[in-house]
Amino acid sequence: MNFRKTAFLFFFLFPLSCSRAAPIWQMVEPGLEETQMETKPGEFNTPFRLHAFRIDPTQFRLDLVFANSYGTPSASVRDLAQKSNALLMINSSFFDENGKPLGLLVQNKTLLQPVRDTEWGLFFIEAGRPFIVHRKDFAYRPTIEMALQTGPRLITEGKIPRFKDAIPSRRSLVGITRDGKIIFAVTGVTIATTNDLARLVMRKESRGGLGLRYALNLDGGGSSQLVLFTPSLTVHYKGEVSVPVGLGVFRK
Repeated sequence: MNFRKTAFLFFFLFPLSCSRAAPIWQMVEPGLEETQMETKPGEFNTPFRLHAFRIDPTQFRLDLVFANSYGTPSASVRDLAQKSNALLMINSSFFDENGKPLGLLVQNKTLLQPVRDTEWGLFFIEAGRPFIVHRKDFAYRPTIEMALQTGPRLITEGKIPRFKDAIPSRRSLVGITRDGKIIFAVTGVTIATTNDLARLVMRKESRGGLGLRYALNLDGGGSSQLVLFTPSLTVHYKGEVSVPVGLGVFRK
């Protein structure tokens, strides 16, 4: 069975949580869980699905993986994960017409690219803890383990900040729960506006959301993609274009 069929069938072989019903989390391995959600028709601009992964940062390490480390300007997230031995990977930064990633980039405590002067947010790990902040509230420190800059911020301190909504498209996000877990989520082949995505993942779990306190929109559209490789489960949401950098999860 190819990866595309695996991702498609996965929605039907495992239980889905409908909007307003608490998500059903399945353990992939200790410290890593997955859930799938489906919105009700008429509740949002377009009905969409969300496949989310909850990561315990005390048990896993996050870092950026660059295609140019493997001799190519861009690659699929699947290829980057396989080459770097990542357990889980999602697409990350925006990039220009030449394929250069935009905004702040910190890999393995090394500053590779400075903060970009935009209204985007930043996701970073410091002392093993995840953070999402506005660009103006960020100051680089050598203790920062990894960081990327993209946007808009979808949720900050449990509320949706003001941002310009975008037309429905495939979406990817990284988020932080109230207890400090990290969330990767994609809409797969379904589409959503950024505002609808924020509204869903901000809801408390008891009301059918993910209970995120912070969330950051990653590059979407054709760039949106995710892959999971574990002995018990493989998931692959294929992108339409290759990307210069992925955000990977590695066993410590």
